[in-house]
Amino acid sequence: MNTDEDEIAGEYRSSLKDLILNSKPLITMLTMLAEENKIHAAVIVKVIEVHIKEVSGAQKLPCMYLIDSIMKNVGREYIKLFGHNIIGIFCNVFEKVDERTRKKLYELRTTWNEVFPKSRLYGLDVKVQTLDPAWPLPSVTLPTTPSSKPNIHINPNIIKPGGVKGAPLGVPSSTKNKLKDMEILKLKREEELLALEHQKLMLEKKKFLLEQNRHAKTETDTTTPVVS
Repeated sequence: MNTDEDEIAGEYRSSLKDLILNSKPLITMLTMLAEENKIHAAVIVKVIEVHIKEVSGAQKLPCMYLIDSIMKNVGREYIKLFGHNIIGIFCNVFEKVDERTRKKLYELRTTWNEVFPKSRLYGLDVKVQTLDPAWPLPSVTLPTTPSSKPNIHINPNIIKPGGVKGAPLGVPSSTKNKLKDMEILKLKREEELLALEHQKLMLEKKKFLLEQNRHAKTETDTTTPVVS
């Protein structure tokens, strides 16, 4: 870090220490600070990630609400940066809190469907389920060829009625076809990525459970008294 980054990190870290309860005014203030310093977003994210690991279980949920607030209100670079470690952060918090707080975390997770890609959220759900089998997993749609035409959402700014005198108000059929093809291709790619992520995470989950069983068996063998 350079001098400016050190100063920003220090100031944000100092303010973050006051977040010991779910205080909306304080979360709003910290969100505004993050927005003011978004040119140093990586520094802010690092400070929050370190802080959330160090604080007690009771202080972790307010930090998760702060992350949520920054992503939804500032967005862009912060979503990308938090997204790198969001699974690890979420699971670290989940492991350290009580059942009531876990329910709050689940409620928070359900608001992220428009924040992160489906594959990232599915990866998060699979990891959390290894910690708590009651955690629900969304159904996975395997890649298929769409049988019906998808809805194409066109930016209204593309069509400016009256902007050019005599210009047609509709969209050329060639443009519509291109948009439709792009949308179909995008959907297929997302489904393929989700399916691959599903396979990968299922293998990881199986490996994790095997390790747990092996560890439990080892403990049983070492604690069983030998009868002579």
